[in-house]
Amino acid sequence: MRIEACEGEQVDDFVVVEDGTYRMRVGEVRPVVAGDGRESWMLRMELEGGALAGRTAVLDWLNFTERGMDRVRLVLAALGFAVSARLEVEPDELVGRVADVRIATEESRRESDGRLLRRSRVAYAGWSVVHGDEGDSGEDSMGVIASGGGASGGGASGDDGASTDDALLSVLG
Repeated sequence: MRIEACEGEQVDDFVVVEDGTYRMRVGEVRPVVAGDGRESWMLRMELEGGALAGRTAVLDWLNFTERGMDRVRLVLAALGFAVSARLEVEPDELVGRVADVRIATEESRRESDGRLLRRSRVAYAGWSVVHGDEGDSGEDSMGVIASGGGASGGGASGDDGASTDDALLSVLG
């Protein structure tokens, strides 16, 4: 096997799918406790449909701090939990739940050697409730529900045209 020399900048590319909104299933929730006692949950999100169904597309974090609780409620609401009242939830209860998730590519440089890193990340308000039947998701062959928009793009729209992100944010007050 002949391997050509590398030309140009070397990139560690961890992007599985292009920017857009995808129907995703929580594949795993891993609780993490920092040295100072702060709790977080790492959510491994799998693509629900399209040619890459079942493949991990992105990792997202829920941070159970005072500052992070609004986003925790937003994500839980998108996953079907009633967040308008006090809620007790365990990590296993999230596994298998489905939401429409907007991801965007983020680029950074590794501190040790300056190498370019490309990763997908979920926008702060990038979680939306799934609307419609499972078989009528509006996905294309790659599972894309809506493409583009990036991290600052608009939310997915429900049948009534209202932004589901706005609806979720209104629940949070």
